[in-house]
Amino acid sequence: MELVIRDAEGVLLVERQRGPCRGLWVLPGGTVRFGEGLDAAVRRIGRDELARVVRAGAMLGIIEYPSHLDR
Repeated sequence: MELVIRDAEGVLLVERQRGPCRGLWVLPGGTVRFGEGLDAAVRRIGRDELARVVRAGAMLGIIEYPSHLDR
């Protein structure tokens, strides 16, 4: 799940700390945990990635990774 978070100055980004995109500026994001609702995931990711309280707004789209369903 990637979050598009707007504030008075624009859209917030985070700098990747690991992985193949390390050092790049990206949308904050993370995995929706098993049994976790989307609103709860948005709040958790906003807190963990940005140390901010955020709320879910309109969903812009959905991307699923079917390869993960096999595991």
